Amino acid sequence: MDTKEIAMTVDVELWSKRKDYYKDIKYATPVLLDVSDTVPLSLFVSLSPKFSVIPFEEYISLLGDFIDEVKKERNISVHLHQHAKWLPINLDTSSDDLSEYTHEELHQLLSYGKEFFSSEFNVRVKYFRPGGFKIPDLGTYYDVLKKLHLNSSMGGEYDKIVTTASRFGVTEVPVPIVSKLSLLKYPFRTIKTLAFIENLSISQLTSALGSVLSTSERATLAIGAHSFLFYPDLRSAYILLHNLLDVPSGRLYSTYAKKLILVASNLSTYYKLVLL
Repeated sequence: MDTKEIAMTVDVELWSKRKDYYKDIKYATPVLLDVSDTVPLSLFVSLSPKFSVIPFEEYISLLGDFIDEVKKERNISVHLHQHAKWLPINLDTSSDDLSEYTHEELHQLLSYGKEFFSSEFNVRVKYFRPGGFKIPDLGTYYDVLKKLHLNSSMGGEYDKIVTTASRFGVTEVPVPIVSKLSLLKYPFRTIKTLAFIENLSISQLTSALGSVLSTSERATLAIGAHSFLFYPDLRSAYILLHNLLDVPSGRLYSTYAKKLILVASNLSTYYKLVLL
């Protein structure tokens, strides 16, 4: 059976350039809810605040309110996006880089996150996404997921990670690495980048994902985004003008929220949009 599917995913976390829970997560909530009216959204929620600007306990309290609000929506699913830093467990979590942790430590980190979501948020986690897509190695990563009965939405070369995941019996819905022509940072050079909406134009996403999907009869891919991009920052004249020219559902959206809707609409012509 020829099945090509796309999952629209959003990493919910604080932004390193702003580190503001309200702008990075709280004020994005109504926008995410509105977007989910037309686009199924799989949210990967960071259990760690990542930065010392907000205590873990305060962050978790606010995050609980966010999860309570979004998990009631039919077109939204909630999953674990693990950053290690500041997690209060019996382990040195001074590094946020999961590639620096051993098999046993990675198992401890992910087990903690899975159990925390279940006990504190009443969410049964099915999928996991590592912070920064950093892991010790693919074998260690998928072996830990297999032991914890978790599936994955990793970023990387499609064939390599999907093949490795299948050997461990883990379902992988990857954010693929794709190629694009760089016009600014590396003028007129082809570079590789992850399929996040902030990295590629709508036409680039459609073309790149179509190229990856064409190599397999059955394939499910993920497109990434970040919650902090959905805050409609009215201080930017460009964003304000962009919104005034085209306001979906009569609301003031951030530029990236509108882009996600347009990307999903374009892709839905060719592929099935799915919820993880």
